Amino acid sequence: MTAVVKVWVKFHTQKNGQHCDEKLFVPNPDPHGVCMVTSLYRSLKRFADLRRVDGRLHEHRTPLSVYHHTPTNAVRLITSNDIDVFMRRLATQVYYLHPVNDRAAIGKWGSHSLRVGACVILHTLGFSSLDIQWIMRWRSMAFVTYLRNIAILSSRQNQAFNKALGMPTLF
Repeated sequence: MTAVVKVWVKFHTQKNGQHCDEKLFVPNPDPHGVCMVTSLYRSLKRFADLRRVDGRLHEHRTPLSVYHHTPTNAVRLITSNDIDVFMRRLATQVYYLHPVNDRAAIGKWGSHSLRVGACVILHTLGFSSLDIQWIMRWRSMAFVTYLRNIAILSSRQNQAFNKALGMPTLF
């Protein structure tokens, strides 16, 4: 397989109403060897393969969030409900939640958790608010309400405990 050097992607429909936005993706140095361009190319190729399975898919009108449903041999859109079910199953396993006893806690997980989590992770990694707004395609600064600087919060919490216990703060 030939190495993929760059990929142009044209977004035809987006949640925020910015239609026909074009972006160029090029490889960035990654210490873990992950290349977004290669991953993006594989996703686009997978979509092209799915179009052969289901001729109803249209390259300009069908989102990339589709999957092959093996029992029916059909291509289906990934819905918010599909993501909610997946996120809730994941939370149940990761946090050892009981499906019945912890139903309220499990219900807090859903598709919106991905968007919020991505903002928090980018912020924790040092991305500015403007970077996050551009990367996540937010039209407003509403996402700022989700940001929590984990390192700063941890430091403040440690200082508060040390003060309460009469311990010296070493940093």
